[in-house]
Amino acid sequence: MRASRTARRSCSPSLWGCGAGRCSGCRGTTSIRTPPLPAPLLAELRKHRQRRREARIRAGTVRRDRALVFTTTTGRPVAPRDHSLRWTAFLEGLGIRHARLHDARHTAATLLLVQGVDQRVVMSVFGWTSSAMAARYQHVVPELVEETNRRMGEVLWGESSVQAKA
Repeated sequence: MRASRTARRSCSPSLWGCGAGRCSGCRGTTSIRTPPLPAPLLAELRKHRQRRREARIRAGTVRRDRALVFTTTTGRPVAPRDHSLRWTAFLEGLGIRHARLHDARHTAATLLLVQGVDQRVVMSVFGWTSSAMAARYQHVVPELVEETNRRMGEVLWGESSVQAKA
């Protein structure tokens, strides 16, 4: 079941020192990857995991540590439905329109496209083996089209800024 695979993914603390977490699923060794994590996010994840561990100790629900970052109060993996409910509440709290949690993957992939990150790097980070997945997740935004037009104008006419005439 795909949902349970997602819920069991974890980030290994052994890789946290280098700014990455080791994510693994149940599909085999090809699904094990080390995505980059920005230093501020990594720091927040460490704090969160420590707070959860301390809460379990206070509640007397300490069990074996599964190296999970997001857990229930007893240390078990969070059910996918609960992730979605928390995501919805998070968006509402920020005044952002409703979007599925999965839509955040599309947003992240598109942001990497806008930043000019090489498609092969994006594929590695997301765990995709086919460029068709990048095409499915990365969406062309108007700013990219405008930048492409500007660059084409520079190549063809040698101008540093080409303005469309009305």
